[in-house]
Amino acid sequence: LWYFPLALGLKTPLAVLALVLAGLVSVKKSFRKDYLWLLLPPLVYFAVSMGARVQIGFRHILPVMPFLAVLAGLGAVYAGRNKVLLLILSPLLVLWGWGLVRTGPYYLAYFNELAGGPANGYKYLVDSNLDWGQDIKTLSAWLNKRGDPPVVLSYFGVARPEYYGVKYLPLGTVSNVELPGTGEDVCRMDRLLLAVSATNLQSTYYPDKHTFDWLKNRKPEFTAGYSIFLYDLTADKESAIKLAELFDRHGMNREADCVRERVEGRG
Repeated sequence: LWYFPLALGLKTPLAVLALVLAGLVSVKKSFRKDYLWLLLPPLVYFAVSMGARVQIGFRHILPVMPFLAVLAGLGAVYAGRNKVLLLILSPLLVLWGWGLVRTGPYYLAYFNELAGGPANGYKYLVDSNLDWGQDIKTLSAWLNKRGDPPVVLSYFGVARPEYYGVKYLPLGTVSNVELPGTGEDVCRMDRLLLAVSATNLQSTYYPDKHTFDWLKNRKPEFTAGYSIFLYDLTADKESAIKLAELFDRHGMNREADCVRERVEGRG
């Protein structure tokens, strides 16, 4: 029920939310009947959306945004005539600008300060709010600078990683297209690299909602655009064992045995 209010509250800049509230105050103080065309459509749409069976992204409530933009415009005019209100809003406007700067060029990953910014957004909302597989290109660029090492990839998206030059062994992929990998052999990998999309890290579409909990307290080697987390498990015995268990769970027993042998060899 509260999915869309949460999405609106975390994905909308605080300055915009404050201006919308100021706009509502302005409308109340000088109410006219034609304001109903500004207030009722978004209220009705939002209320219906809250009861919808499909609630998978902020994008589903985008039709309310033009109305909020007009309200924010009214709020800006109102604030411009009120020195105290303008003083209160000024820091929020600065935060808004800084939030956009630090998120760019990964604007899909924008989350406001209530969520802790884009770096913490995946803890609240994933899927189309953050992760459509769009950062596979960023991951590829990082790997390319390091000699294109192969990775075990738990990917959420439809873009083909091999198109961007990623050498990968798929594990727990969630996609509408078949992504068979590039024939990589975990038994021959010099480094045990695991890349996990944010949606999969949160186990959104897995039956086991704790699939990757063992990674959540581990610092990634690299984060691609806030939505793909790359972990180096080469010297991490505990995490490597967890990875082997995950291979077994997906029927990849040979790969699981290779990882265990690697761990025992280093142990």
